[in-house]
Amino acid sequence: MSEQVPLDDLDALMQRVRADVEARKARANAEIAAVNGADVIPPPVDAARLDYTATELLAHYDVVFMRAAHLAVLGREPAGEDAARFLQRLRLGEMSRIEVIDALAATDEAQARGARISGLARERFVERVRRSLLGRKLAALARIMRNIPRLASYMRQVVARVDAAERKVQQLERRLEETIEARKASEAQLGQRIQALTQQIGALEARAGGGQDGERP
Repeated sequence: MSEQVPLDDLDALMQRVRADVEARKARANAEIAAVNGADVIPPPVDAARLDYTATELLAHYDVVFMRAAHLAVLGREPAGEDAARFLQRLRLGEMSRIEVIDALAATDEAQARGARISGLARERFVERVRRSLLGRKLAALARIMRNIPRLASYMRQVVARVDAAERKVQQLERRLEETIEARKASEAQLGQRIQALTQQIGALEARAGGGQDGERP
């Protein structure tokens, strides 16, 4: 039976989650603002061009990638809520870099600029393959998670059988020790009886020998 979490704890947890989201958004906004300025940081791509390759854009990551994508697709530095939201979703794994480029390219601003990015189709294919592999891994992990209760039950049965086998082995060991002790006791008794018989035989032979000596002339 699952334990019930107090409502106060849930409220506190939700407040922490909301605070974390706001903090992430604030950091994204600050970082976007920090890179807006070619005088401070050299641009990763030349916004004066209209032809780019997917490889040169995807060579960058995080904030630098966001700046390269905006400069190439929109011809300007990243700014505003959309740029901060894209950066946040990119960091959370909710969007890929290809999806960010596609989202920017779908805007009216990008259509008006008319920039061309070659190699995107190939990169989309590679991403689909990568996601497919990841999907299979996640599916395998999900199957493992579903089988954990069954595996736990099986392990309990195995442990119970091992315990039973160990108890049986201990019983057999005790019986073997008892048998060995009983055999030692029997051998000791037999030895005592043989020793007593030997003494009796010796006494009889001594008496018989003494009688024969007395009959000689």
